[in-house]
Amino acid sequence: MPEERLLIALTSPKAAVRAAAAEVLKSHITSRRVRSFLIKALHDREAAVRAAAAESLGRSRDRRVARSLFRLVEDASHRVQFAAARALANTGGPSALPILTQLLSHRSRKIRNAAEWAATRILLERSGPTIRTIAPLLAVLQHGDSDARRRAHVLLEACAQRMFHQEPSIKSAVMRAAGD
Repeated sequence: MPEERLLIALTSPKAAVRAAAAEVLKSHITSRRVRSFLIKALHDREAAVRAAAAESLGRSRDRRVARSLFRLVEDASHRVQFAAARALANTGGPSALPILTQLLSHRSRKIRNAAEWAATRILLERSGPTIRTIAPLLAVLQHGDSDARRRAHVLLEACAQRMFHQEPSIKSAVMRAAGD
């Protein structure tokens, strides 16, 4: 069974083998057992393995893995950070927005960029903006640092543009809240 061999490869002493196995396992992501092994791989000592595991888990679109991915957004490796943000965009859905909007104020520009990208994807591509999903952004406008406020403002403007097509009164309410 190829899946079993890949799971064994995920425990190899060689990082390149573990990373390759994590990458290939994305084609088996519907298996709960595979997801469990990949969640363990998120703790691997090698960044390449953590990134590959995060990317594969992102393909699952399983919202239950979002919490496991959150800590990787603060990983020391840019590759892992980006993979985690991308995976959160696919798995976190609206429930990941409060976490991602908190990261708009993170000290690392890389983490802020990854969080903004993931929040944009969730808001504009996956769930669509609603009052509930934009609430964390409104909070950033009131309590975030200047860079976080700027990023939240850009996201809110994009949401308002999308919402305009749904209901013009929503756009004006969002724009008023954003300070325009």
